[in-house]
Amino acid sequence: MNFVTHRLHEDFECVKSLSQCTAPEQTMATLQEFYSKMANEYQDHFEKQAALLRESLTENAALVEELNETAMESAAELGKSRGRKTPRKPPKEPSPPRSANRQRSPERASGLSSADGPGGTIRLAGPEDC
Repeated sequence: MNFVTHRLHEDFECVKSLSQCTAPEQTMATLQEFYSKMANEYQDHFEKQAALLRESLTENAALVEELNETAMESAAELGKSRGRKTPRKPPKEPSPPRSANRQRSPERASGLSSADGPGGTIRLAGPEDC
């Protein structure tokens, strides 16, 4: 916030200086000094902000690594305490790919669909029924 306050103060001071200029050369010199100082201050501020960001990211990366190690240790201890009494379930087999040659039902081809309900098959309206 100090940077913003400082920059606003500098902006108002520039306007004051410009209002006192009597020749175009003075105006150009005032503006050149103002913009040069402003560019340097923004560059310095950006460098400070970038350094803070780097420090923060480095610190957070170290914390994430520590958390990951703790989680892995906890998982290993949990596995040991359970003793692996029950065998692991085998992974699910992937479903077979849909064939491009598979025929669609007339209901699916027409955009209609149906469902079995407690009273029998229920036909749901398709787009042409609207």
